Amino acid sequence: MKQTWLEDLQEHRTTNAFARDINNNPVTSLVGMQFVQRQQDWNIDNFNAYFNFDFRKDNISNKLLIGYDLSSWEK
Repeated sequence: MKQTWLEDLQEHRTTNAFARDINNNPVTSLVGMQFVQRQQDWNIDNFNAYFNFDFRKDNISNKLLIGYDLSSWEK
């Protein structure tokens, strides 16, 4: 599985609080705002491979599992 994306983001968000006046008192009719700017590039690779083997000798049965997991990400 491969996942790749580019992000170039600029947005205004609330701070989840009221704005403050010059005396640091909350102004309940205004909300505090913040500006967020983000530029990032993601590359993610995942690989899974498994092999199951069943074998029997006399009255004993065995199961062998061999596998490999790879997870790689770059930001």
